[in-house]
Amino acid sequence: MTLPPEVVLDLLPLYLADEVNPTTRKLVEDYLSQDPLLAERVRQMRVAPPPLPAPPPDLGLLALRRTRKLLARQRWVMGFALMFTGFAASFQFSAGGGRGVHVHWLMATHPAAAAACAAVAAALWVTFGWQRRRLAV
Repeated sequence: MTLPPEVVLDLLPLYLADEVNPTTRKLVEDYLSQDPLLAERVRQMRVAPPPLPAPPPDLGLLALRRTRKLLARQRWVMGFALMFTGFAASFQFSAGGGRGVHVHWLMATHPAAAAACAAVAAALWVTFGWQRRRLAV
């Protein structure tokens, strides 16, 4: 049985990808034995890049562990961000001397410490937002 050249050309991608059944493989190889020009082109096309390495068998478990670690880190960053935000916006209540309760905003009495806490809190909130965006993808 002779095959038209168009049929062989249509089958070549599957033949080169090794996705044809043995009967079709034999038909294509018989045709290539009769057409040396096309056979040479097929030999040139067979040079393929090396196959990709197989993924490790525990890839899913590794991804789960990494995600859990990132979520734990995100919780810690949020906790510290809340803590330093609270430090920067904290008040001091004092009662005594018959004057009643006196409220001091610590930013007024210790501006350098409160500013440092506010800067750390801002950096932690930016980090938290970055981590949240990264985990949302």
